Amino acid sequence: MSYKILIRETLSIIALFTFFLIILIVIAGLAYYLQEFGAPAVREFFGVAKTAAPFFTSN
Repeated sequence: MSYKILIRETLSIIALFTFFLIILIVIAGLAYYLQEFGAPAVREFFGVAKTAAPFFTSN
């Protein structure tokens, strides 16, 4: 196997790994964004001031 082919295959594997890593980071960022900013906006829109957790009681 020639060195040019080996380098090309290696770069292709690195590019594929980088692509999937970027996709994973984008999905994690979207999930964080929705959790931090989306949920309060939905609660405010529907007029829910506070949500009760199923295992905790408020005083």
